[in-house]
Amino acid sequence: MTTLTALLATRNRPDDLRRCLQSLEAADRMTTVCVLDQSDSDESARVLAGIDLPNLQWLRCETRGRSRTIIRYWDQIPGEVLAIVDDDCTVTAEWPSVIRGHFADERVDLLLGQLLAPRALEEGEQLTTWVRGRATEPHGRRARFGGHGIGGAMAWRRDAVVRVGGFDPLLGPGARFPGNDDFDMVARALRAGLGIRFEPAYAVYHWGFRHEADGSAARLLAGYANGRGATMAKSLKTADWVGVAADLRCFFIRLAGHRRFLRRAQTMQPAHGWHQAFLSGFTSGLRSPVDRRTGCFRDDR
Repeated sequence: MTTLTALLATRNRPDDLRRCLQSLEAADRMTTVCVLDQSDSDESARVLAGIDLPNLQWLRCETRGRSRTIIRYWDQIPGEVLAIVDDDCTVTAEWPSVIRGHFADERVDLLLGQLLAPRALEEGEQLTTWVRGRATEPHGRRARFGGHGIGGAMAWRRDAVVRVGGFDPLLGPGARFPGNDDFDMVARALRAGLGIRFEPAYAVYHWGFRHEADGSAARLLAGYANGRGATMAKSLKTADWVGVAADLRCFFIRLAGHRRFLRRAQTMQPAHGWHQAFLSGFTSGLRSPVDRRTGCFRDDR
């Protein structure tokens, strides 16, 4: 049987971590769970005392940022299949069996799933979700113009991560460019011709509600845009013209949507921060060196 590891990076969110681990405990106590704890205190570590998972591995990490931490502790992370689990998510009871079932097929290198809302949104709330109802097997250049998956519901064959050049240390939560690490990995997998499958039954619930009133929703969207702009700069620097075109398409779709909103509202509101964040990520990405062999930004730490 393929060995499965739930790979869970966390920092300073003990309540989220507890809920996530409890869902993994309920789904399958025999799955290996590797917690990459980047917290500033021992609060997250104390959560583990109340969790009954026989194959729980806790790594106290000195690094910051999910991608950089995975790179730094790669040799200590067990498992033939690595399923990324965000600490503000919970898995379903079917989660382990669905992943294992698909990776029994040696043609599958990357499995993508749905990120669902656990409840209806309240006024002033926003939540990142990824909902698709049909199983697909994206491949080829044209597939890079569409979205196919999201980081909280993504499982990799271990050697496939190496084949695409690994995680980009400057992309993702806690990194210089705090978004788009997941889309970047999928784009590199498509470019490498890996076997990719999207499976709706691979479902995860996302509890990371953000609020408009406190600015957390805007900050999250700006982080996504910043990462998207950085990946476009990386594509430009490596002459990946399909990647450049895909990111430009995303930019102009967002711009057109904002203009339609202004016409409906019949008011002169300032341009949405998404576009400024995108351009900021793009210009900073142009100044950041890229390893052409891996397709990742070079780590400057």
